[in-house]
Amino acid sequence: MNTYRPVGRLLRAGDLVRIKPLHEILATLDSEGSLDGLPFMAEMVSYCGRTFRVSKRAHKTCDTQYGIGGLRVVPPAVHLDDLRCDGSAHGDCQASCLLFWHTAWLTPVTEDVRSRPEPGTEQRDRAGSVEPEGRFL
Repeated sequence: MNTYRPVGRLLRAGDLVRIKPLHEILATLDSEGSLDGLPFMAEMVSYCGRTFRVSKRAHKTCDTQYGIGGLRVVPPAVHLDDLRCDGSAHGDCQASCLLFWHTAWLTPVTEDVRSRPEPGTEQRDRAGSVEPEGRFL
């Protein structure tokens, strides 16, 4: 499991951030496609290189996957502009869960360039390495 320690202040609701290019995010992931236990999912790839606002910080989530029940504390993470999982890589799940974005995958920005990809990142990132099953990268 990788361990990331945030530098500077924590992100807050209203902050503008750019999601890093896919190749930079892939460099942070362990062999299971996670950083500090937080998975980077195939449904998140299309947002790489784009700019969004932080809608809220994510401190915990309900853990239903591992049968533990109850709440699970998450690493430094946020939710962005109500971005939700479309379920395309999870058997067409229709739950529309909020996506958890590890703060290591985000760069704060000051200029409002909402949702425009960084020049050259869209094509490169979309050609990234999504596994055939579409699970995690």
